[in-house]
Amino acid sequence: MLKFIIIFTLIYSILNLTPFLILSRNLTFLKKKISTFIITLLISLPFITKIIENKLPPQLKHLFWLLSYLWLGFIFYLFLSSIILLFTIYILKNNKIKKYLSYTVIFFSLSITFLGYLNAQKVVYTKYNFTSNKLRKNYKLVFISDVHLGIIPSYNILEFINKNINQINPDLVILGGDIFNDHLSIAEKKLAKFTSNCKAPIIAIMGNHEHYVDFEKSMEILKKYKVKVLLNSNYKLEDINLLGVDDPAGHSAGAKMDFFRNLKKILPLVNPQKYNILLTHRPWYFKEFSVKHNLDLQLAGHTHKGQIYPFYHLVKLVYPYIYGHYQQNVSNLIVSSGLGTWGPPLKMFSPAEVVIINLTPGNA
Repeated sequence: MLKFIIIFTLIYSILNLTPFLILSRNLTFLKKKISTFIITLLISLPFITKIIENKLPPQLKHLFWLLSYLWLGFIFYLFLSSIILLFTIYILKNNKIKKYLSYTVIFFSLSITFLGYLNAQKVVYTKYNFTSNKLRKNYKLVFISDVHLGIIPSYNILEFINKNINQINPDLVILGGDIFNDHLSIAEKKLAKFTSNCKAPIIAIMGNHEHYVDFEKSMEILKKYKVKVLLNSNYKLEDINLLGVDDPAGHSAGAKMDFFRNLKKILPLVNPQKYNILLTHRPWYFKEFSVKHNLDLQLAGHTHKGQIYPFYHLVKLVYPYIYGHYQQNVSNLIVSSGLGTWGPPLKMFSPAEVVIINLTPGNA
C-alpha cells in the first residue's frame, strides 16, 4: 500500500505541476495569488477528502469525492494538451498565438471532461446472438461487468438498469467481477436496490477489486442479497453450464499463473453435452483454455476498452482481446467495456455497456 501511495503521489504531482508550469508562462492570471490558491486547493482535494470524509455529511462526502475524481480526469487531459502546446509553440515560433492556444488547451480539457462525464451516464445495450445444437430452447442472458459500486454518485446507471432489467426479461443475470470499488456500506445499498428489483436469478464472479476492497466482506454482501458467487465452481441452468473462475489480485506474472491454476480446477466441471460458458473477469487464456477445450462461450470484462482515450492503446498491449466479439473454431469470446468506471468517472470511446446474449437452438 505504501508503494502505491508513493507512486500515485509522484504521478499525480507530475500531472498537476506540468500544465501549471507550461500555461503560467502564457497566462498571467495563473500567477495571481487567488488563482494559485484555488489550483492548490483543487490539487489537494483528494487528500483533504480522504482525511476528513468521516466528518462530512453523506451528500457533501459524495460531492467532494466526485470533484476529486473529476479533477483527476481534467488534469490528465490538461497534461496531455499542455505537452502538445509546448511542442506546437516551439515548432511555430509565434509568440502572438501562445495566449490563445493556452486558452484553447484549457477549454478543450474542460470540454472533453464534460463529454466524458456525460458519456459515462449513457447506457448502451449490446446484443449478441448464438445458436447451438446443445440447446433445446431459447435463452436470454444479461452480462454486466465492472460496475465499480462505491462513493461516486456521478451516475445512477445501476438504478437505470433497475428500471429496465425486467423489461429485458432475462433468464439469468451475470455480474462479471469488479462489482465493488470502495466504501462497501454505500455500495451495499446500491446493490440491494438492484437485487430486490431483479426477478431473474443473479450469479457473479469476483474481480481484482473485490480483493482490493475486502474480499470476505464482498462475499458476505453478495450472499446476503442472494447473489450466487462462483469461485472455481459451476452453475447449471438446464442446457447451460456456467463455469466461474476467481480472479487473483494484482497484475504480475504470478497472478496470471494463479489464474491459470484456477482454470485447471474447473476443467473437470466442463460438460461436453451442455452449452459451456466460461466466466473470467479478465480476458485471459481464450486460446489456451476455451478454444483448446471447445468451450462454447467465454465472457470477460476488466479492460473497460481503455475507458478514456488514449489508454485504449496501452491496455491493448496488455490485453489483446480488449473489447467486443472474438471467435476461433467453435469457441466465442465476448469482452465488455463494463458498466461503471474506475478512477475518473469518464468514458471516452468506451460505452457504459450492458451485454444481452440470445441463445437459440440450431446448428452454429
